[in-house]
Amino acid sequence: MIHKNRPRLYRYGQLSEPVLRRMLERTRKLGYALNDGDLIPEVTGIGVVIPTRFGTPHAALSIVAVNSRLRGARREEIAGSLREEALRISRMLASESTTALA
Repeated sequence: MIHKNRPRLYRYGQLSEPVLRRMLERTRKLGYALNDGDLIPEVTGIGVVIPTRFGTPHAALSIVAVNSRLRGARREEIAGSLREEALRISRMLASESTTALA
C-alpha cells in the first residue's frame, strides 16, 4: 500500500516512504500514531483510532501542538486521554448501532 502511494507522499513536505515506514513502526510500538516533527519541524501530532465494535478503524482523534508542549510525560498523558476518549466514543457508537438494529 505504501509503495503504491509513494508518488503522493511527497505532497506532505518531508514525508517519504522510509519516513512513513519508520512512523508506522513507531505507531505499532507506542500504540498510537506520533508525528514528532517528522513532517513539519517543531510540530508534534498524536493520533488514536476510534474502533468499531468489530475492532476495525471507524475514525480517529488527534491533537497537534508545538513540540515543546507534547514532550515526555505530557505526551503520554495526552495519548492516554485520547485513547480513553476514543474508547468512550467507540462504546457510544456501538450502543447506538445496537439500538438502531432493535
